Amino acid sequence: MSWIINSYRNTSLLDNMSKELVKQYDEIVKHWNLNTKILTSHSSFWKSSRFQSEMWFESKEQFVLKNLMRQNTELTFQVMRNWGPADHKKFYTERAIGSDGRTLEAFKIDSSSTGTISAELSNTSDECREAFTFRWNNGYAFMEVAERVDLALQRWLTVQGENVTDTIRRMQEAEKARDEVRDVLESASAAVSTEVASLKLRNLADSLGLVDFLEDSTD
Repeated sequence: MSWIINSYRNTSLLDNMSKELVKQYDEIVKHWNLNTKILTSHSSFWKSSRFQSEMWFESKEQFVLKNLMRQNTELTFQVMRNWGPADHKKFYTERAIGSDGRTLEAFKIDSSSTGTISAELSNTSDECREAFTFRWNNGYAFMEVAERVDLALQRWLTVQGENVTDTIRRMQEAEKARDEVRDVLESASAAVSTEVASLKLRNLADSLGLVDFLEDSTD
């Protein structure tokens, strides 16, 4: 599913994600019934929650990693103090993640327990702590949202045994069909004589979702 990452590569400033990108990720997660905890605070699934930004998650992930590395490896805070984002991701992947892609038992966290890590995560909502714990324990830490969605889809496909190529093809065809219909509506909005009708057509074009054009694989 690497085409998802390539399609949405310009998302480094996640706090400024476009509404279109947010909607696309929401649609993918909804259509394949993926865990919404992999989405960002901009997601419609979290609008009513006190859900933290991606920057918050990244800073807490760095804190948790250093604590667990100190407890479970030979590494010291002195060695880790100058780590950058790439270093954190490297050591999380190489030392904390097992062969199944999920966090090793020694590096798993429990947000409901007491201790330094729980205290660090305490000053936020329950939903946010649960999302942080889920991401950390399942190998989603130190990832951009595109990477998390891609990984979740790969795991879903493995469990379902569905052909990866066919799934990618269906999603790409749906995106193409959605864009074609949107172009027609936008052209029509420019041609109508009244502003009200034009606005309605533009709103209809904006509301088109990827899921609307995905054919059910059981059909």
